[in-house]
Amino acid sequence: MIKETEILVIIGYSFRVFNRDIDREIFSSSTNIKKVYLQVNNDSNVPLNMKALNNDFNRITEIIPYNTRFCIPPEI
Repeated sequence: MIKETEILVIIGYSFRVFNRDIDREIFSSSTNIKKVYLQVNNDSNVPLNMKALNNDFNRITEIIPYNTRFCIPPEI
């Protein structure tokens, strides 16, 4: 399903360096993702970690931190 996904919501995942190989494998197989919503705390480094990962692919055009209780993208 991730291969067909254009909008992805990620909840509570931190994109730590020690998982980078797995993250790269997942994102390299999903060429359609254009927008990612990151449901994270305000003080989180997750958006920076995700941007660093995206630099490997440069396919994702928007990375949007989302700090409220539940992320329901307006596109849905």
